[in-house]
Amino acid sequence: MTIQTATLGYPRIGKNREVKKALEAFWSNKFDAEALLQTVQEVEFANWKAQLKAGIDRIGIGDTTLYDHVLDWAVWFGLIPDRFRHLSGLDQYFAMARGKDGIPAMEMTKWFDTNYHYLVPEIAADAQPEANFADFLATVQRSQTLLGERAVPILLSPVTLLKLGRLEGDFTNHLSKLLPLYCELLTQLKSLGVTEVQVHEPILVTSSAADLKEAITITCTQLAQIGVSVHLVTYFDDLGTTYPWVMQLPIAGISLDFTRGCNLDLLKQHGFPSDKQLGVGIVDARNIWKILPESVLSTLETIHGITPNIRLHPSSSLQFVPYDATRETKLPEPLRNVLSFAEQKLDEVVILAQTLDGNAPSERLAVVQTHWQTFEQFSPVNSAVQDRLRNLTVNHLERAMPYEQRKKLQSTLPPFPTTTIGSFPQTSEDGNYE
Repeated sequence: MTIQTATLGYPRIGKNREVKKALEAFWSNKFDAEALLQTVQEVEFANWKAQLKAGIDRIGIGDTTLYDHVLDWAVWFGLIPDRFRHLSGLDQYFAMARGKDGIPAMEMTKWFDTNYHYLVPEIAADAQPEANFADFLATVQRSQTLLGERAVPILLSPVTLLKLGRLEGDFTNHLSKLLPLYCELLTQLKSLGVTEVQVHEPILVTSSAADLKEAITITCTQLAQIGVSVHLVTYFDDLGTTYPWVMQLPIAGISLDFTRGCNLDLLKQHGFPSDKQLGVGIVDARNIWKILPESVLSTLETIHGITPNIRLHPSSSLQFVPYDATRETKLPEPLRNVLSFAEQKLDEVVILAQTLDGNAPSERLAVVQTHWQTFEQFSPVNSAVQDRLRNLTVNHLERAMPYEQRKKLQSTLPPFPTTTIGSFPQTSEDGNYE
């Protein structure tokens, strides 16, 4: 059986920050909406071409966004806070994201343990979601013109969407309103010839996952009944105690992150169901280093020995890394040769799949190993630092000066000092802060 490859998302700002520049031009009235959307679609198309050129079998699509993918899903389901409902189109969208004169933006917080921030959906107790999938479906159709059946739409699960939101009222009630709309979306995707979707469910790696068995089971059961293969995607950590019942969900595949947590131990302990495909997140999507061939291949061989029906992909979306390490021409060559950005990680996924299939030229991974050896000579381990780390004690973690003495030397601040990271809301009064 030939091992497939996949992606779970891709950088979306553009190799030369085209989307960022277009957004800033639009916000300062130097770009109209048509020019902005054209720029975003050009970057999106270039991303698809890069993944196709690398030889990825199943390319995740639909993750490109004007601002934030969680905000997109809230908008597509009509989860618009009342203070924005008098607005429409991009005016409403960007007001939700950045605020508008007299209207505060939605709260922004970290996407799990990454440095990416998402906009927190605000869902009132009486919220009545409604389907507005035209933009998403248009993206799917554009992707199919280039990718054909390789195009796999990415859906943010309703469970994760609700659990990450600021929710009023009963969670189960909100889920019961959203699920029919998700089923409607899958039905429309099926009519476009889509045979598989990725349903991203990162909430499963959190401590609250143990309480979500019923909600996730109901969600997967209803979505699977549409007749489109559902591949449930998790990342950033392991499944923990939820692993046994997640394996029993009525879906076609489950993706796990094997770069963080202890999913490998769980796989060894519990095995994997023969009727499902295991998505193996083996190339770390959240660091900028090339794989260590011997270590990664050892892990892959162990996984493949437990379940042969696997698919290889990065550990999560590649949105957390830059585009192409070969562009870093000002770095020393030994360092540049061990860097792996999005394009290099695509190649790593493909090479690993070919190696496991016995079809990859052996010298390709040997070159990577040589690059690491060269880098270690270029930047050797500092043994003195390693010795100090090994000999750390509690005393090393204590301050040399007691707090009462330090306090007298500190600057005097007002009772509630305020700082900001990034941009203030860019209103007509505040101006354009960077």
